[in-house]
Amino acid sequence: MKQIYSYIPLLLLLFICGCTKTNPSRRASALNIINAVNNSNPIVTNFSTSNTKGDPSLTLQYYNSANQIGYSNSWESGSYIGQTFLSISQISDTFNVLWNGEINLKAGSIHSLFFCGDTTSVDTLFTTDIIPYYRVTDSLSGIRFVNLVKGSLPMSINIQGNLSSQAEFDNLGYKEMSNFKSYNVNGSGPGSYNFEIRDQNSDSILTVFSWSYTLEQCNTVFITGSSTIGINAYQLNNF
Repeated sequence: MKQIYSYIPLLLLLFICGCTKTNPSRRASALNIINAVNNSNPIVTNFSTSNTKGDPSLTLQYYNSANQIGYSNSWESGSYIGQTFLSISQISDTFNVLWNGEINLKAGSIHSLFFCGDTTSVDTLFTTDIIPYYRVTDSLSGIRFVNLVKGSLPMSINIQGNLSSQAEFDNLGYKEMSNFKSYNVNGSGPGSYNFEIRDQNSDSILTVFSWSYTLEQCNTVFITGSSTIGINAYQLNNF
C-alpha cells in the first residue's frame, strides 16, 4: 500500500496538467480582417506595440513577411486572445499608420474586423459573429450583408427578378449588418442567387451581386465603394 500511495501525487499532477491543456477558456479567438478601404493599396497588420519599423534606408524586416490584405480581400487569424493591440499600414507606406487601437478577442469566439472609409479617414466595424450551423441533409447555406459605403443612405436588397418591395434585407444603414438568412441550395453542384442592392429611398439599383454559394457554408457580403468610384459588393467566407 505504501508503494501505491507514493504514486498518487504524481498522478494528480499529470491530471491537473492535462486539464490545463484542454481548458476551453484558453482557446484563441477566430478573427477575420477585411480591407474595404477605398483607394488603398494592400494593407499590412502589426499586432505588436514593440515591433520597430527601422530606418527608412533599411529593409523593413517585419513588413517583408507580414500578411498583405488587398482591397476587397480578407485575412483570417486564430492566434490571439484577450485585449489585443493592432495597427495597419499600406504596404506602399509602412511608416504611415492608417489606424491603430485595441480589440477585445474573447476566448473561443469568432470576430470580423472591417476597415472601411478611405486612406484619408479609415473607419472600422468590429463584430462578434454567431455563424449558423447547417447539416448536409439541410441543403441550406446562409448569407448576410453589411453596408460599408460611407455617407450612404439605407439600402434594401431583393432577389433579381422579384419586385423591389419583396426585399430580402432592408433598412441597412452605414456600418449596419443584417442577420444571416438561410437559402435552399443545390447540394449536388455549384449554384448562385442574384441580388439587387438598392438605394432604399430612391429604389435605384446601386449594383447587382451574384452569390456563388457552397453547401453548408455561410458568407458575408460587404458593400463598399463610393459615388465617385462606384459601388461594389464582395463575398467573404465565414469560419
